[in-house]
Formats: sequence, C-alpha cells, structure tokens
Amino acid sequence: MNKFALIIVVLFSFTLSGCQNMSKEGFKEGFQNFTAKVKFWDKDSDQYTITVTNLSTGSYLTPLLVAGHSNSQTNMFAYGKAASPELQAVAEGGDIEPLAAQFKTAGAELIKNPAGDLLGPGESTTFNLAKTNTRISIVSMILPTNDGFIALDNANLREGAQFLYAIDAGTEANDEQITGGGTPNTPGIPTDPSGRADASAAGLSGVSAEGSVGRHSGITGGEGSALDPEVHGWNGAIASVEVSM
Repeated sequence: MNKFALIIVVLFSFTLSGCQNMSKEGFKEGFQNFTAKVKFWDKDSDQYTITVTNLSTGSYLTPLLVAGHSNSQTNMFAYGKAASPELQAVAEGGDIEPLAAQFKTAGAELIKNPAGDLLGPGESTTFNLAKTNTRISIVSMILPTNDGFIALDNANLREGAQFLYAIDAGTEANDEQITGGGTPNTPGIPTDPSGRADASAAGLSGVSAEGSVGRHSGITGGEGSALDPEVHGWNGAIASVEVSM
C-alpha cells in the first residue's frame, strides 16, 4: 500500500471512531492520535533521486559536478564553439571548481563528487536534488583521455533515463600519451587509473587540437599511443543518468 492510500485508510478509521465521541476534547484527542500515526510530509517527497552509472568497461569518470538550477542558467558549452576556460579545466584535468563557482554565482544547488572518488567501470553513485530545480547539469572528465568528458548540459529535470556520450573539448591534441599533465594547456593524459596504459609510449604524431567542442572520435591506439582501444575504448554511451521521484 502506498503512503497516500495509507493516509486515506487511517483517516477513514479516525472518522469512524470520531463519530462515537464528537465532544471537543474527544475530537482533539483523536486528532492528536491521528497526526502521531500519519506522516504528512515525506522528507524525500520534495526531492529527485538521481543515479549516475559508468557504462564503460575501461574508462573512469573524475569527480562529478552536479548542478540543479532554473531555466535561466546558461549552457556549459556549445557544439562547434570553443570551450570556455572553465570547461577546459574539467576536460583536461578533472578540475570542477571553476565551473562550480559559475554555477554558485547563478544560485544553483551544487553537489560535488557524490561518488567520493573516481567512478569506475560499472559503478554507480546516487544523490538527491530539490524539486524546486527545473534543470540539471552534470560534467566529468573521462580517464584516460586528453580532453574527453561527459556532460548533461542544462537538461530538463524530470523522471526518466538519459545516456551520455563522450565529448571532446577540442582544447588539446589527442596524442594518447600519459604524461601526468592535468593542467590546462599542458599536453598529455593525467593518468590511467586502471594501470594498463603504456607509460613509456611517446604519443601519437601528427595530431592537433580540434579547436571546438564536438563528439569524441574515440581511442585510436596504434604506434606511439599509450592506450589500447580494446581496453580503454568504448562503444556507445559512456554513462547513464536516471532520475526518479
């Protein structure tokens, strides 16, 4: 029985018992007993429950930045346009603080790193956002990539599932070299959390930054690459976002 049906049943029971004693004191006592047994406000009824799942088999997601906001919030990026410095900080090194500061200034409800760590292949994290929010934004860097990320950008906040695909910030050449570089404008991939990359690889030659945000072309592999597409690559969506009430 759901909570609403339970309230109706209890209220009906209370009404019948109240008919037997309609005195002021009897009504007051009965109402007090009724309110003690029925929870009028479910503490979670004013919140959305959101679960983010890493659908990949070899990619990791850096600490997520989640923002609940209103329709007035601007987008984090636009396809075909240059990435902002704030987005670049996430895409190249997983630094969510610059974007978090922007959302905070706009009055957004922020959740930083709900998983408490990297979100590994097959792992999920669950958190809540107030239903006063009408929009949701989520962003995280994909490891190991040079400037790949996933994002749910200024989307309607409603029940259902959405799938997030790999996006390329276009700010760094995809040389697929592990250098420890996670600072914007520092070439190379910060790390491979799985430990299966070839740290001695010199990187792919003849590659350059795309210059604008677009769909990520995936892990190339091959001569000079530290990465193996069969290990570090992906097919289809990188993550899913499920919203329930």
